Parts: sequence; C-alpha cells; structure tokens
Amino acid sequence: MGQTESSKKQSEKSNTEHVPLLETGTVVFNQSMLFSRLDNLEDEEQQKEEIRNYIDTINNLDVNRQIYDVSKSVDWLNVKKDISFEELRGKIVLLDFWTYCCINCIHLIPELHHIDEKYRDDPRFSIIGVHSPKFENEKDTANVANAIKKLGINHICINDSESMLWHNIGISGWPSLVLLGPNLDLLLISLGGGKLSYFESVIEQALSFYSDSLTDTILPLDDDQIRDDRKKEYLSYPTSLTIDGDENIYVADSGHHRILVLDSSFAVIDIIGSASGECGLVDGSYEDSRFNNLQGIYFYNDALYVADTDNHSLRKVDTLERTVSTIAGTGKRGMDYEGGKEGMDQILSSPWGIVVHEESVVFSMAGQHQV
Repeated sequence: MGQTESSKKQSEKSNTEHVPLLETGTVVFNQSMLFSRLDNLEDEEQQKEEIRNYIDTINNLDVNRQIYDVSKSVDWLNVKKDISFEELRGKIVLLDFWTYCCINCIHLIPELHHIDEKYRDDPRFSIIGVHSPKFENEKDTANVANAIKKLGINHICINDSESMLWHNIGISGWPSLVLLGPNLDLLLISLGGGKLSYFESVIEQALSFYSDSLTDTILPLDDDQIRDDRKKEYLSYPTSLTIDGDENIYVADSGHHRILVLDSSFAVIDIIGSASGECGLVDGSYEDSRFNNLQGIYFYNDALYVADTDNHSLRKVDTLERTVSTIAGTGKRGMDYEGGKEGMDQILSSPWGIVVHEESVVFSMAGQHQV
C-alpha cells in the first residue's frame, strides 16, 4: 500500500529535522567571508574573479549542500500550478526567507523586485520567497496571500507554515537569503539580509559558471494572480484615520498612496495625493502631491501630520492652504539611532504611527524599533 498524502508530508517533515546544513561544517557559505573580501577590492574585474574563485571552491566541497525537497508540504503562491523542486533543477535560485510581520523583510522587497525585473526574461534564474512564520496567525496561507498582494510581491512564493526548509538549512533570523546552484545545492547564505548588490554580482557569475548545466524551462508564474487590482477598489488597505474640528474624517488609504477626506455622512469630499493611486515623494497642492504607503495620520491645529512610511519621511498637510510639505526625512531609508539633525537633513527609517503632543510631533519608527 502506498503512502497517504498525510504520511508523505509527515515523512517529508521528519527528513528536515536532521542536522541543519549550516551545522555540517559548511560555514564557508556565509556571505560575510566573501563580501568582506569584495569590500577590499575596488576593481570590478578583480571582484568578478574573486566571486568566480568562491563559486569554484564551493562547487568542489566534499560536503552535503543539497536542500530537502519540501515542495509537496508547502502552499505555492503567485503560480498557475504547484511546482516541484525538481522543476527548479537547472536554475540559479534565490530563496528569500521572510515573514510578513518583519519590517526588515519589507525593506528588502524593493531590492528583490529590482533583481526580479532584471532577470524576468531569463528562465535560468528565479526568486522564491519562503514565508517562514514567526507567529501562529502567519501560518495561514490566506493571510500570507493577502500580505503578498498588499506588499506588491511579484515573484513566486511558498508558505512553509512549519518552517521545514528554515530548519533544514539552519536559518536563524529574518530576513535571510540563500542562493542555490543548479542541483538545489547551497552556494551562498546571508543571515539577516545582506548586500543585494553583491548578491546580484554572485548571481551573474553563477549564471556564467554553470552555463552548461542550466535549463531554460519556464516556471508557471501566474501574471493574473500578481496583477495589482487595487486601482479597481475605492479603498485599499486603509491604515488609520483622524477627525478635524468640523467632524471631517481623514483616512490613510495606504494601498492607493493617498488620503481621503470624508464628511460626517462618510461621503468623500476631497482627495490629498494621487486620485489614480500613483506613489511618489512630491510636495505641492493636494492634486500634485504624492505619498508612498503612508501609515499614521494625525490632525492638529488645521494641519494633518503624516507618517509617509515608504518615503521614510514625515509630511505636513496644511488644510487651509491645501498644500503638502515634507518636514523631516531625506526620502531614503537610513539608520541613525542618535538623531539631532533638523528637518529634511534627518535620516528616518519607516515612520509608522504619529501623534502631536504638547506642540511636539511624536512618531514611531518601525525600521529602528524606536519612538
């Protein structure tokens, strides 16, 4: 009698409970060793040669580097049909271990999107997002699918609700990146993220190094599933609201990168930002201004204070003059735990919640876990 589906999954799960690959003496996969050497090389050709030497060294290691096939025990997302790990053979694959509650995982998405777009037409390379939950609610595939839509993730993802691949490799933190060779074997691991520009360089050299072993079979990416339907909806992932003295309601319509103004009967009477849902960092009139995934908003003294999260900025809306201005943040994410600079000279990292207290603007900064 053959195995039932549940017994197959249990057997597959037990296989992943063996010694993690990172505990088998293969610490050479850690990106810090390679990236520190690349930091000391200014010449691009020298960097490429260093990467090629690294790949050659890893390729000749006499250790187990192959990950377990958990493809039947996970839920596949952004695909037309489930994929087997065998279909990934013959490809260079970048695994992104993430969870949707992790702000640093979210920070990595634009960089992954850049790599995905660069190689979108090259079937020899693929990114697979490996959702590995931290909390119980994050195990639910419907929640993960909703997060993928909200965050605009366009590459293939799996929901590894039991974190089998996480334990198999020996991942210890979010986000983590793992680059696989054409036999599903470890090439490079970055625990806690890493320099994506260097990962790009390693991907490029790996495609060249393994060129004779790579295939051009196309994975069944579901373009319809990843299509952004938010513009069809009037509200998309609203995050907060605040009320002025006239009982007008301001709603942070984060999925559309704008603020809706409602009267007491909940009719929309104004829009601050793009009417069509375009994002950006633009000051000016209600119509010309642009936000990017704004989160917290707070009304105080005829002004609306905005935590413009993905612009890493604080914005002020003058409701009398009907204008928007930037009052803090450079527009680029940075890490400054001491602060002390003024206005737009001060680097911020994902401002989230915001209030005004005794004439002071108080806000939470998710990227640095600070208030």
